[in-house]
Amino acid sequence: DYSLMLGTRNGNAAGTSDDLGPGIVWKYNDSGGSYTKKSAGIMQVGEGNYLRSGLAFYTNNNADQTTVWSEKMRLSMDGNVGIGVTGPAAKLHVLSTSTTEPTARIQSNGYTFLAGGTNDPYHALILRGIPAAATTYAVTAGDQMSFLEYGGDFRFYEKNPASSGTLNEISRIHKTDSFFLSNVGIGTNSPFGSATNEGLNVDKGGHS
Repeated sequence: DYSLMLGTRNGNAAGTSDDLGPGIVWKYNDSGGSYTKKSAGIMQVGEGNYLRSGLAFYTNNNADQTTVWSEKMRLSMDGNVGIGVTGPAAKLHVLSTSTTEPTARIQSNGYTFLAGGTNDPYHALILRGIPAAATTYAVTAGDQMSFLEYGGDFRFYEKNPASSGTLNEISRIHKTDSFFLSNVGIGTNSPFGSATNEGLNVDKGGHS
């Protein structure tokens, strides 16, 4: 009934173990030579007792003969998928440490949806047109609409239809000691009123 059957490694009762078991390994057969690296692999991981298991996906992008592979993706025993994280906490859990590349990119018909990285000062959701010269998540000429968290502020931008290559900030929530007491501005980037205190700070071309 099995085309290929491999053994397994067991995990602990708490379901917190990370014991690498057998799997499929791609490795150059260099018997007695200096080429020792493993190029790729799909390995069983014992994550809990009763042989509760996940799968770890390994790749190797090192331009040498010896550097070991590293895990790039995990399918956990719970069915969660982790990219860049070995303990995914959701159905899809993506982690990036890059400050110049987005954590996620969805591209179609000349537009790109970007989600900002964890270590970048901008935590952003951006709809970006092509071409765009930006290499980080700051607002750029190619953006169509942006939502950014920066320095405690939530900023919302839209493309300016009257000026090619520019964006208008249309609203801002300025974080204070409590999110629900934060100052809210529409049409201004310096809000002074909160929704529960002085009301919304709305600027309509010089009148608020």
